[in-house]
Amino acid sequence: TMKGSVGVGLSIGRVQPASDQLSGRTRVRPSLRRLPAQGFGAALAFNWFDAEIDETFALTEGPFGRLVLRPVMVGIAYTAIRGRVAISPSLVAGPALATLDVDDTLEDRFAVEGSGFERLVGRVAAAVRVGVNGTYALAPRLGLSAFGGYLWSRPSFMLATPAGEARRDIRADAVMFDVGVVVSLF
Repeated sequence: TMKGSVGVGLSIGRVQPASDQLSGRTRVRPSLRRLPAQGFGAALAFNWFDAEIDETFALTEGPFGRLVLRPVMVGIAYTAIRGRVAISPSLVAGPALATLDVDDTLEDRFAVEGSGFERLVGRVAAAVRVGVNGTYALAPRLGLSAFGGYLWSRPSFMLATPAGEARRDIRADAVMFDVGVVVSLF
């Protein structure tokens, strides 16, 4: 198993929304992780992502815009360690700030309504995520890490449209997975 309690690294991952209206995306990201320790422990998750929204969302000729979802979730994880391998299933939940950015070509026809906070920072929606993290210790302070999980979140937005106000719910549920390298700091 790896020495230390906190590690940093680099991972490549994919978020694939469950809704056909949202596009998936693969990215390389820095990571900050709690290193595995046997037993129950607190889990903290920031599974932020953004996705393009297609034309079926508001019956437009082209892509409608972009959804940005920024959940901040806490929960519980259990870690089992066998030799160099640590497996940690987790369950986390919390608020998610959801922002809907309308494509520049559609701004004259559509606008997101709400308070100044909601338009600039985002609407608050609930988010729940289950996941499993696996770590393989290559050396005492170097390891390979993999994560797979599923996030549930359903933000709702009020839109000003040419036909009047319309409420649109977005199914921002998504499958998430990533693999990467982690280095123990301390």
